[in-house]
Amino acid sequence: TLLREIASSTPDDLLKSFIAFQDPNYQPLTNTILYFLYMLFSFQPEGYHLFAITLHFLSVLGLYHIVSKITNDKLVGFLSAVLFAVLPINSGLIFWFSNISILLSSCFLIYAALAYMLLKKKHALVQYGSVILLLVLSFLSLGFSTASLIINAWIYVSSAILSSSLVYLLYFLLRHVIKNVKVASIILLIM
Repeated sequence: TLLREIASSTPDDLLKSFIAFQDPNYQPLTNTILYFLYMLFSFQPEGYHLFAITLHFLSVLGLYHIVSKITNDKLVGFLSAVLFAVLPINSGLIFWFSNISILLSSCFLIYAALAYMLLKKKHALVQYGSVILLLVLSFLSLGFSTASLIINAWIYVSSAILSSSLVYLLYFLLRHVIKNVKVASIILLIM
């Protein structure tokens, strides 16, 4: 039924879905992705399964990098990624296309976590880029599943508690955008 609703949608309906909060399952980004997938694959299930498997593969690849960086052991990263790839609990996400929003959200969250790990780099440009990437990916994950709110909050709270680098980076970003140190400091204090 979800695909039939998308099939009867127009581009104007997609735009309206971003501002109309009447749907109790408010996920305009999911509807947008489904609309474009419908334009590509129509009612052919193979394309949707290929898309879901690709997302799952990207998640597995991201998990490999996260575990490898945390443990400093590529074998542990590989074994963790293989275990995650073949766990039966993930089969529902891959084979039932109605769960695509969870798959999209988890993929964005995994790469947001990788961006968070890049904050440890010493190069300022990498740090600025990783903050921007972290914000974009975490907000995109929110657009697909509200359950990612908890994980996003954990990333930001743990970052604020465990290291002040995110606060400093936000301060410098605000300072460059606002061009006023006092205003940037006040905004950070309010946050």
